Amino acid sequence: MTATKKQQENAFAVLKGNDMVQKNNIEMLLNRAIKFRKSRYVDEKLELFKRKFAPINSSSPQPKQNITLDTTATASEMETVDANGFERPAKELFKKDNIQIAWTAIRPIGSGLSDLGNTSALNAVLQVLTYTPPLANLLLSRRHGSNCTVQDYCFVCALEQHVRECLLDRRSVVAPRGFVGKLRKMSNGSPNHAYSIWKYFMEQLQSSFLVEKGSNDALIQKTTALYQIFGGYIQQRHECPDCKKLENIYQDFLHLSLDITQGNTVEKCLTRFMKDLPPTNSKCTSCQKAVTQCKQQSMYRCPTVLSLHLRRLDEGNEEGDKIEKSIKFEESMNLSRHVTETEQGQENMKYNLVGVIAHQGASGHSSRYAAFVKGANGMWYCMENENVKQISMKRLLNEQAYMLFYCQQPTSTPRTATTTSAVKPKDVAQTQANEEKKTISKVNESDEEANDDDEEEDSDLEPELVDDQEEEEAEKLKEALAQAATKAKVENTEAIVVQHNEDMQSKRSKLEALIEREATTSQSVAAKSELLNKVMDSQFYENVGRWDEDIGAAVPSAAKDTQKQLLKQLKTKRKKVDMYDLDYDRGKVKKVKSKKSDQFGRPNVFQMAANVNNMGKMKHKK
Repeated sequence: MTATKKQQENAFAVLKGNDMVQKNNIEMLLNRAIKFRKSRYVDEKLELFKRKFAPINSSSPQPKQNITLDTTATASEMETVDANGFERPAKELFKKDNIQIAWTAIRPIGSGLSDLGNTSALNAVLQVLTYTPPLANLLLSRRHGSNCTVQDYCFVCALEQHVRECLLDRRSVVAPRGFVGKLRKMSNGSPNHAYSIWKYFMEQLQSSFLVEKGSNDALIQKTTALYQIFGGYIQQRHECPDCKKLENIYQDFLHLSLDITQGNTVEKCLTRFMKDLPPTNSKCTSCQKAVTQCKQQSMYRCPTVLSLHLRRLDEGNEEGDKIEKSIKFEESMNLSRHVTETEQGQENMKYNLVGVIAHQGASGHSSRYAAFVKGANGMWYCMENENVKQISMKRLLNEQAYMLFYCQQPTSTPRTATTTSAVKPKDVAQTQANEEKKTISKVNESDEEANDDDEEEDSDLEPELVDDQEEEEAEKLKEALAQAATKAKVENTEAIVVQHNEDMQSKRSKLEALIEREATTSQSVAAKSELLNKVMDSQFYENVGRWDEDIGAAVPSAAKDTQKQLLKQLKTKRKKVDMYDLDYDRGKVKKVKSKKSDQFGRPNVFQMAANVNNMGKMKHKK
């Protein structure tokens, strides 16, 4: 109580204006009352730990506690492990909702890539990445480049710059020099194989995304933008034959490698890949016995872009033989057969083909690749180094595919069903007025709360009015059909009817009568004459002077004048002589020696000159 009185006296003194400085000392701090509030935050890991273990030194069994979690938290934050045993990450580095599956703008096809020395595999991978819509939209938005803090070389920033040069700069050819030097640092695979380059690109892109938003948790690392686009999960279901214990093991993937010897279509190869795995000898975690467990494999999380590798080459041996087997693939794919049953309704399982990498060599040593991509304009193009040309779907489906890229179909919002299709044109204005009333009622809800009930009643009556109008129109239509059925049929006696069973003479007579009627009653002759008159009055008849007219005394002077004017217009004007050109060209005229016809009958000029020279020398000696 004394401490509180002293504090009150000090407060009154400060209010009166006395110069007093209140110092914080130990006594003041200890005398303060500290109030504790119960935390509203529930530690998920601690609660799961409490559920899993029980204290062994407790005297009485503790009852189960009903844990109430915060209702504002989302389901992904409340449950880290779902009913199937799939462990969700604590947080996401990149939200999957931020991915734009379809192209955001329609653009023409981009640039080709120059061959810098056996770089067809690199060019094919770059073209497929450039025209994969979710990745291209992310790179064009420069979401990573605007926040990148890497001082040295960043793989994502380099790919962003490359995509912008190909799609936005409208160059004819782009040289990917920055990526050629990076391929020398590949630790696994050959830089001449497209599949090895693809895996190297995935590793470098993942490391660059982790530098932007790093985390030590392995599950959180699988939530980067790269994994949200190309990543998925496969569920392996293990069953113990003794204790019947079911255990699910999940494995992430960025692509699937298929054995093309298992079937002649991509669908069959994928089915063989997802089929029941052979039993393996392992120790059961439940009964601790060494048993032979059966395994089942299915896709638990579908990727946004499904990347499929068809094993045609042995990437470890550059001189290995190539499997020339033809594998059929379709423009669209449905993964409903390969997705886990519990995830059937939660996943978008319809995919469209967006890119193909084809191998064109005879073996692994002579590796040449071409990329087939679907542009933003919906057309298919063959991108073979610098060559870019449009192709048909028939040619694309006949290519020897080496890698396939399928993208999820964008989910379209369902349109609300309306009754305007059944309403006749007279009722269109009425339905439009009803829609306007609905919109006005929605706008006024926030301003006038008193009118909400009246507007709801009007909106409820609108469908009834439309139904009544439809019934009235249907009744009127029935009455009109009934009245038309009661009227007697009137035949046209003047019509000329030719039956198929008549003889030839009657048919000829009817044809002559039809021709006479056409000549007398038809207006075709008058229409032809009007057309001819219109042509005669056109600008190409008698209004334009002709050259075959005689110019004489009978021709008026006006015609002669017009002819002279036309001749003057046709004559080209003589250009004035440029004195500077004359002075410049003076003395530069090439002098050509006149040709002598008789050259063989004349004496040798050189011999004559030599004789004259010899004669002069002899005279000089004398």
